[in-house]
Order: sequence, then C-alpha cells, then structure tokens
Amino acid sequence: MKIIHSFTMRVLMIMVSLLLLFCAVSTIAWYRSFTQEAVETAEEHMDTVIETLNEMFDEKLREIDYTTAFISNKVRTTQNDSIVQFLTASEPNMQVSSRQSAQNYLFNRCNFKAYLNGMAIYGLDGRTCTYGITTPYDEVADTEWFESIKNGEKDVVYLTPRAYTEKQPSPKNSYVFSIVRPVFYGSRIVGVIKADIKSSLLETIFDIREMKGYSLYVFDRDTKETVYSPEETNFLNVSDFCDSIPEGDGTFTKRQGGVTWLVVYTTSEVAPWQIVGVVQQSTVLAGFLQVRNQMTVMVILFVIVFALIAFVVSYYLTKDLRKLTGAVEKIGDDCLELPISIKRRDEVGILYQQIRTMLERIRDLITNIRKVEEEKRISEIEMLSIQINPHFLYNTLHTIKVLSIMQGVENIQTVSDALSRMLHLNLDARKFISIAEEEKYLQDYLDIQQYRYVGKLTYSISIEDSVKGCVLPKLLIQPIVENALQHGISKEQSVGMVQIRVYGEEEELHILVRNSGPEFPPELLCQQHYCGGASKHIGLQNISRRLNLLYGEKAEMRIVSGENLLTSVEIILPRSSQDEEEKYDENNDCR
Repeated sequence: MKIIHSFTMRVLMIMVSLLLLFCAVSTIAWYRSFTQEAVETAEEHMDTVIETLNEMFDEKLREIDYTTAFISNKVRTTQNDSIVQFLTASEPNMQVSSRQSAQNYLFNRCNFKAYLNGMAIYGLDGRTCTYGITTPYDEVADTEWFESIKNGEKDVVYLTPRAYTEKQPSPKNSYVFSIVRPVFYGSRIVGVIKADIKSSLLETIFDIREMKGYSLYVFDRDTKETVYSPEETNFLNVSDFCDSIPEGDGTFTKRQGGVTWLVVYTTSEVAPWQIVGVVQQSTVLAGFLQVRNQMTVMVILFVIVFALIAFVVSYYLTKDLRKLTGAVEKIGDDCLELPISIKRRDEVGILYQQIRTMLERIRDLITNIRKVEEEKRISEIEMLSIQINPHFLYNTLHTIKVLSIMQGVENIQTVSDALSRMLHLNLDARKFISIAEEEKYLQDYLDIQQYRYVGKLTYSISIEDSVKGCVLPKLLIQPIVENALQHGISKEQSVGMVQIRVYGEEEELHILVRNSGPEFPPELLCQQHYCGGASKHIGLQNISRRLNLLYGEKAEMRIVSGENLLTSVEIILPRSSQDEEEKYDENNDCR
C-alpha cells in the first residue's frame, strides 16, 4: 500500500495514463482516416474493374446488337432485301428461293461470332429462317414480348437468361439471353428477329472469383430480373435493394443482415442492365484490421516498456526525496537531526536545506526554553529561601506600631503602616495589578525613603486617569525608582528630584521615570538599552528579563542619560485591561 500511494507511483500512473490517452486518440484518428482511405480505394478499384468489364461486355453485345439492327432493316441494303423477300413472298417457289437466300445471309452475318448461340427470323404467319440453335416458333408466338414487338409497342427487347426452349430441360450453362427487334418493310412490321447469346458470356466477363470477397451482379433495371449472379452470393440478396440503386454510375453503402456492404454500380450503354459490384466492408478492411491488431500489440508492448523505463527513471529521480521522507519520519522528541546529506540544487535540495534550518531553530528554541525554565526554577528556589513568614512580619510590624503610639513617635507609625501595606501587596499572589495600586505602592515606598533621605529627596507622581484602570506586571516601577535613589539621589550634594509619569498613546502604555544625579555609565548602555548584566543595577536587569518573558518584542525599555541631563528610564508595553492580563500570564507560564 505504501508503494501504491508513493509519489513515484503517482507520477508513473500519470505518465502512463497520458501515454494511453495519446495512443487511444491517435489510434482512433488513424483508424478513422485509414478506414475512409481504404473504403475510397476499394471504391475506386471496384469502379475501375466494373467500368473495364462493362466496356468488354458492351463491345461483345454491341456487335450482335448492331447485326440485329441491321437485319431489322433499320439500315436498308440490298442484302437486307433477301430477308424482306423471305418474309413477304406469297408464292411457294419464291418462298423456297428467298428462304435459301435469307439463310445464306444469316450465315454470313452470324458466322465467327463465338458467343452467338443462334439467330432466328420469325414471320408473322409462322415462317422461320434460323442460324444455330433457336426457339421454335410456337413457343415464341405465345410470349408477351413477341406480341409487343409485333404490335410495334417496343423497338427492342432484351431478354434475361433462360433456356432456349421450354419443351425439354436444359442445364444452366446452356441458358441464353436474347436481343429481339422487329423486321420492317417500309414502315410495316413483317417479322421479328431474335438473337440468342450464350449466358457463358456473362460468366466469362463478370466472374471475379479471383478477387476474394468481391462479387458482381447484373440485373434488368426495368423488370428487376437478375441477369447474372455469382454462384457464391455472400449471403447478399441484391433484389432487396436494387430499387434503391439510381440510374447511372455511383457508390453507396448498404447494411443488410448485420453486415455493412460497399456497393458500386454502373449501367450498360447497350442494354438496360445495371452492373453492381458488392463487397463487405470488413473484407476491404481485413488487411487493415490485421495491421491494427499488430499495432495494438506493439502499442501494449511499448506502453509496458515505457512504464518500466518511466518507473526506473522516476525511481532514480525521487531517490533523494525518499531518503528525505524516511529521515523526516524518524524525527521525534529524542531525534532532531537529519542523518542524510543531499547536495542537489533543485526543489528537493531546497526542501532538505529548509528542513535542516527548521530543525536547527527548533533545537535552539528548545535549548532556550530549557534555559529559561532552569533560570525560573533557580529564581523560585532563591525566592523561597529568602521568604519570611508573613504572619511573623505582620505581627512584628503591629508590635512596632503599638510601641510608637505608646511613646508618641508618629514617624515610626507612618513607616510601619506604609511598610505593612507594601508587604501585603508584595505577598499578593497576583502577577498583574492595576496602575492605581502601583501608584499607592510607590507612594508608600517614597514616603519611607523620605525618612532615609531627609532634606535630599523631592518627588512627583503623574498618572493619567485614562490609564489607571490598565494593568501591568506587579512592582514593575518600584525597582526603577529604587535604582534612581541608589545611583542618583544618594550621590547628590543638594536636593535630588524623582519624577514618575504614566500615560497612554493609542495601544501603548508609557512609563517614564526621571531623576537627577550623576550620568548613567555609558559603558552599560547599548543603543539606549541596558546591557550591563547583573553585576550592577540588578533591578534594571530583572525588569528587562521580566518584560522579555511576558511580552517578547512587544515591550521595550529605553535609557537616556547624559551630562547636565536628567537620567530617564522609559518602559513601553502593550496597553491591557484586567480582562487581558491572563493572556500574558499564560505566555509567561508557557515560557
């Protein structure tokens, strides 16, 4: 299943599918084009064969047809007079002599015509003059065509193959087809001439058995009678669709019995007969179908070979990708390394380099997190080690307060009250307090410090009303004020000053602490940021770390100092309310 769903297999399947689609479309287009070309070629070939055979047949038939026309007195000559005299003579002696002349004339006209079975001249009164084997007068006189010729209804009649006499059975190979014309004497019909032509002429000309699958048919266009049909009819009944064959020449296809037939037809110039050539379309395409099957096998083999080559090529091209996939699958908590090396510069190489970079960042991040957690743990241990029992402190401060009241020392009472409030806030479990609470804490702290720096300290606290409801990390400002007193005010020879201002700008909260005194050491500043470590100014170092842990890059502490300038420490952090303090509290826990 893993191989089936692999990238290599998908690429291979897409390539094979596209190849199969291309082969299918190409084969269909080629098949249709070749089929049309094969059919057109077969039509042209059959049309050429039919035209050639029709010309041969017309040439044979025209010679005999011209003889009948000549004898019928259409072309009047002295020789014709012997026929007319034979048909019109009334005296017995004249009939005998004219009969001999007429027979000699027929012999001269009909001799050496190989396919002429016989020729007969029938008088209207029953007299006959014949050459070769002919039909008796009594059989001829009873036919419809004899009456139509005798009555002048038709100038010529072409009779389809039949036995020359009905009085005795005849084999089919002895059948004859005939040309019948009236014999004129002036404008009067005095007899009938009938030329019988051997049916073997049709078979000799139109038998194309050497053209396997092809067949020729001849049928009378007027009577719809079949003149010639091959012994093997290919299960095609031409009479079923001969009515649909138009006059003249042409081709069409006919579906009969579940088989599609190609039909080519032409018309004889002598007789009213149509020559029809038929062949199954599958016969025309037989050679092509064999080629098609061979091509199909070749295409299948080609697809198989192509699939194998494509698989080998794609397997080779995706070798590094599979190595990278296997290495990535092994990445876990205990393994953040890629134990492979890929030097390619394509997409796979870029992906490899990006994953390596990502893992390095993850390792650095984990190292930093562990370092912060360790520092936090050490800090908590240190805090616990110096923590004093709050009840003991409260009781001690209360005792000092009682003693100060008893002895009337108000300043001690003031200090103890302030220290008690500061201690209460210090021991509060909250990590964030309001700015108003921070203000009270600072007030108590500075009140105590005024007893320490008697006559040397003045201070001011300015907080905008709009930000008093905002929150900030507990005891964030007090270490800055303490730093100002320790490194600034304590060094002053005259009265020192501390200014505290808290205000808001859009979404930011600004805390500014300024003090008089010596200049802040320049070597401890890096572009207005404290970089002196924890050796000095521990309060500033702790504030910087707290801001980084809580707010990351969203908070900033700037220090501006110089000769004859007040030293300014400004903290900028996101403005947040009581409802939003949990977000930063959670961030601190995560860190």
